[in-house]
Amino acid sequence: MREEESIVWMMCHHLKAACTLMNVCLDNELVVDKLLLEHLLERAKEAEDNWEEHMWLTFLRKVKQPENVVMFNPEIRGPDK
Repeated sequence: MREEESIVWMMCHHLKAACTLMNVCLDNELVVDKLLLEHLLERAKEAEDNWEEHMWLTFLRKVKQPENVVMFNPEIRGPDK
């Protein structure tokens, strides 16, 4: 594997691991939501750029998202009935 392939693999591997760990924590209630929310919000505030802030806020939305609900953008969904 070339160096640049290795870097891309490592980046993708770590992001996938973060998503997996987040799901395990939430599915098994391993972390109190309030603590997780506080830490994720703090990381978002400390982000060095928009990409990083977006990543932390996406994790934050995952914690706040009710179970079994698809979060549709209000601009593209139909009327609520």
